[in-house]
Amino acid sequence: MKMRGITLFAALLGMAIGTQAALPEIGDTIWLKGGTDNSYVYASGSALVAKAETDVANALNFVVHSADGSDSNFIFQVADTTSYVIVVTNNDDILTIDATALTNNPLTHFTMTEITEGTYAGTYELSCLAHADPVVHERGNTHTLKAHSTSGGSIRSAWTYGVVGAALEPPTGLGANTSDSQVVLDWDNDVSGLLDTYTVYRSTNTPVTISDTLLGSPSNSQFTDTNVVNGTTYYYAVTATDGSTETDLSNEVSATPPTGTAQPKRLKALGVPAAVLLDWADDTTGHLDYYTVYRSTTTPVTTGSPVLTNVTASAFTDFDVVAGTTNYYAVTAVGTNGVPPESALSDEVSAIPFAAVTETVLFQHIDATVAASVQTDGVTNGMGIVTDVVDQSTFGNDATDVADGDDLGPVLWPSTDLFGSGRAGFDMGTDMRMLNLFTNGTDALLDFTGDASGSDGFAMLVAFKTRTMTEGVANIFLNNGPISMEYDGDDGEMTVELGSATLTQSGAGVEAGDTIVYALNYNALTGETTFWDSKNNEEVSVTAEAHGDFSGDPLQLGGSGRDSRIFDGLMGEVKIFSTKLPADQFEAQRDALRLKWVSADATGFDVWVSSWGVNLGSATNDWDNDGINNLAEYAFAGNPTNGTDDTYTDLVTDGGLVYIHPQPKNDADLNYAVLTMDNLPYDTWTDEGYTAVIGTYVPAEGDYNYVSNSVPTTDAVKFIRASAEY
Repeated sequence: MKMRGITLFAALLGMAIGTQAALPEIGDTIWLKGGTDNSYVYASGSALVAKAETDVANALNFVVHSADGSDSNFIFQVADTTSYVIVVTNNDDILTIDATALTNNPLTHFTMTEITEGTYAGTYELSCLAHADPVVHERGNTHTLKAHSTSGGSIRSAWTYGVVGAALEPPTGLGANTSDSQVVLDWDNDVSGLLDTYTVYRSTNTPVTISDTLLGSPSNSQFTDTNVVNGTTYYYAVTATDGSTETDLSNEVSATPPTGTAQPKRLKALGVPAAVLLDWADDTTGHLDYYTVYRSTTTPVTTGSPVLTNVTASAFTDFDVVAGTTNYYAVTAVGTNGVPPESALSDEVSAIPFAAVTETVLFQHIDATVAASVQTDGVTNGMGIVTDVVDQSTFGNDATDVADGDDLGPVLWPSTDLFGSGRAGFDMGTDMRMLNLFTNGTDALLDFTGDASGSDGFAMLVAFKTRTMTEGVANIFLNNGPISMEYDGDDGEMTVELGSATLTQSGAGVEAGDTIVYALNYNALTGETTFWDSKNNEEVSVTAEAHGDFSGDPLQLGGSGRDSRIFDGLMGEVKIFSTKLPADQFEAQRDALRLKWVSADATGFDVWVSSWGVNLGSATNDWDNDGINNLAEYAFAGNPTNGTDDTYTDLVTDGGLVYIHPQPKNDADLNYAVLTMDNLPYDTWTDEGYTAVIGTYVPAEGDYNYVSNSVPTTDAVKFIRASAEY
């Protein structure tokens, strides 16, 4: 691959320092080559193409100019003309030569970036600086050069260049890198276009000559020597051949494969709840016995007080820490043999652990049954066109419609199709309707390497209904790239992806018309991840990346915006916690959504009692021992888990008595009665017909309205209360 500069050899560590990639020089006249046919670039009309041209004499030649005074941003002028290469945005983004193109037009400005790994190592990615999709590819049957995505028949942008009129010269920029039992050589690409092969020579003495060991004849500018002995110093040089003539030797380099362990590199520390995570690069010498981790609350770290020895992996979690205290760390490697037996200390890092997470945090709550939270603009097919859905948590993470004119239909509400429980939801349609769940990004929720490092995980629960199964594709209904919830359009197989981990339910699959709840619970400290679905009522667990970054693209509900990953159905409710849920709360939360959306025979009380994260017991049970049973707590907006947060009723006078009490908005089966007594406690409570609601006293958000009942005042004394029952 292209290199320039100098190569330094470090004998103790057995490493060489690589050098920066070479680019065409300003003023050079060059040709370009690449594409499917490894063809020289030439002009077809005014368009640039790379189709089956193997004769450099037919290549289009370009004079390289600087776009901004630097030596890395280029303008390409067709040699011996006044025409320049430009991306034509109104002609399918093709590259053309244009005599009217202006050099101050950024669509004539290009960069070349070396590809250093993989199949295309040693070639260059060509990009237009001003284009929204900048990378230049060869596209379609015409092999035309375009600034466009690699999809739809194009191939990887992988170009080489040569200097017109250049002679075959000895290779330059030879460098060497070592690891256990191997030496990797790297040098500058040939730019003459005359190269047939290179020849690599090696010796255990200096200088290297062409009578020394011939290792190989590679056709590209890289070679790996695996026939070496650790601890032995080798000397290398390279020549170039055009098929008949061999050049002089290149510059000479030496390399010594290592015999002992090397100082650990790239040590990182991350403070997390009640711990500090350490990670560093793997040892590559092949002689590692173990690592030793050192810690101090002051800097610099010394080898006086090890935290732990015999660490065999290049990662360590330190739980012996105090929240809020800065800890400093360094690591050494201890070898199985060789000198020195223990490496020098790594670079020092520091981290501050967070306090342990003790409470769960509801971070976002989107609920189609809360009518006041759904904002619409216009009507279609009898349903409102959704613009925003107000978050029911305290964090203000409102959801917004993604329909922005890009072939995406609007989300509609309330749906005419209903969930299994008879409730309406958000209609996501068949035309890729989506909601953005977090308009401000998900770093604070999902990036456990950064903004979310103080959290112990997250949980996501989604209630949805399928309408039709889209065969041959993944039916995806929540997605941001690293995270997806989906089912297969052919067999209904349920899948959740979290980073590189995949959780698949082996039981019954999704079928058209199903109402289902998916629930995902992630422990950031261990990576333990659990997926549950309401149809199978089974948990599936895997170990995902601990403290990974799953932030990705915007988290979207209802599809992915691509024909290959869509969802046709309804979304009912989304609950996202910015902490992992304990097992009992995870079970309670998912059961609450199941009762609310899946079960047709669940009462409003059933749904309410399952939503508190604890087992409250039956309707007559008094979990918090405040003298008010669970049914009364539900009927009159009490808190069944807190005996000091009682139910609400009120009595006011406006020429008579008006008794006010809360009443669930969506429970028509719950019957209320206003009861009276004249002489407490000797009489009995009776219903004298004062239960008729005369109006709403307090307009309410959430799950309750506050209703008022008129009671006449003909008696001197009147005691009043309300009752509720199914």
